[in-house]
Amino acid sequence: YRSLPEPPEGKYRLLMGRNAYFTHAALQNNRWLLAFYPENSLWIHPAEAARIGISHGDSVEVTSPVGKGTMKVNVTEAIRKDSVYMDHGFGHTSEGLEAAVGRGVSDQVLIEDIADEISGGVCYHETFVQVRSVT
Repeated sequence: YRSLPEPPEGKYRLLMGRNAYFTHAALQNNRWLLAFYPENSLWIHPAEAARIGISHGDSVEVTSPVGKGTMKVNVTEAIRKDSVYMDHGFGHTSEGLEAAVGRGVSDQVLIEDIADEISGGVCYHETFVQVRSVT
């Protein structure tokens, strides 16, 4: 066993996952579900939000070594201080997804191309991001 690397100073481990409304990414184009949950947000711990100078609902820019995006922040104690979280399946750019296009940020824009040395699988949670206020 090898421990995962710790986030460098001023950066956070990017975590991503799904929520109960959108169990599959294709559901983001469903207008009924979008009425309940119109875009994803970035979860951040209250202590870190205070350190950065952001409040619940503010817009932040999330930047990784491979991309960036702007989204609203969800200040919550449901996340570790060294990590941030966002829902997968948002940030569509295809005009064919007329209801979903332009809503939220895609985790795929931010996640680095890092592969596990044993399995070759994608290491989804080894990308570190910076968060700054744009409000």
